[in-house]
Amino acid sequence: MKIFRGKYLGIWTGWVATLLAISTACQQGTDREHTSEPGKPYGLELLSVDIGTCSDDKPQDDSSRIVTIQRTENRLVVQTLISENCCGHWVGDYRIEQDSILVLRYQERPGSEPCKCLCCFGITYTFKLLPEFTPGKIRWVQMREAKRRIADS
Repeated sequence: MKIFRGKYLGIWTGWVATLLAISTACQQGTDREHTSEPGKPYGLELLSVDIGTCSDDKPQDDSSRIVTIQRTENRLVVQTLISENCCGHWVGDYRIEQDSILVLRYQERPGSEPCKCLCCFGITYTFKLLPEFTPGKIRWVQMREAKRRIADS
């Protein structure tokens, strides 16, 4: 039995080096993503993203919807509905665009199993309004194609 020699050892070593480089790059990107808070300069801090369970109700369509936007003295709560893969496990985050749009995002966690059905999931994003929050600065909430104005209360 021959152990890796010559060109096979070189190919194997090359693959291992490539996989290590990719793994390290992904790990570094993940760490940065978890430590940054894109809303802090705008006076927003994400407190939680609560994702409901698969609803038995048939989704009306396959779009994302912003159901409610509630702003109190120290909180901004946005309730949404998505129609997605029933077997998926979802995670949410956000970013700020054009200095005035709060863009809510969600994606399927790695390792989720695809299946042949759609479910309606509720996602609630809860933000703390920090002292530097300026009413009217962030004027819109957007999730995919859905976009709603935040009331200036």
